[in-house]
Amino acid sequence: AEGGVGGREHERLSRAAQQPGWRDPDTGYTRRQLFAAPTHPLEAVQVTLPAGASVTLPAGSYAHIAQLLWVQSGELRLTERRAPDLTWDLAAGDCLGFGTPCDVTFENPAGQPCTYAVFLARR
Repeated sequence: AEGGVGGREHERLSRAAQQPGWRDPDTGYTRRQLFAAPTHPLEAVQVTLPAGASVTLPAGSYAHIAQLLWVQSGELRLTERRAPDLTWDLAAGDCLGFGTPCDVTFENPAGQPCTYAVFLARR
C-alpha cells in the first residue's frame, strides 16, 4: 500500500495533486479542498479571492459546522450580516473563529489576491 499503510489509513493523506478544485466563473474565486475524509472530524479548504472581489455565503452554510479562518496572504474584509453588522479587517497571519451562523460576506478590498484557509468541524 502507498506509504506502507493499508486499509482506510490512506484516507488520512491528501496529496496536493489529488485535491479537487473549483473556480467561480463570475468572480474568479477559487476553492481547493485540502483535506476531507469520512473517517476524520476536520476538513480544510483553501480559497483565493481576487482583488476587489466579494462573495456572500448564506447562514445555512454554517448551520452545523464550527469554522476557523486563517489569512495566508493579502487582505480580507469579513462581514457577519447581523443586527448590527460586524466587520473584521484581516491581514496575512490573522486567524478568526466564526460566531453564531449568519450570512457572511468575504471581500478583498486590496489590489492583490487574498488567499486564506478555512478549517471546519461538523457539529
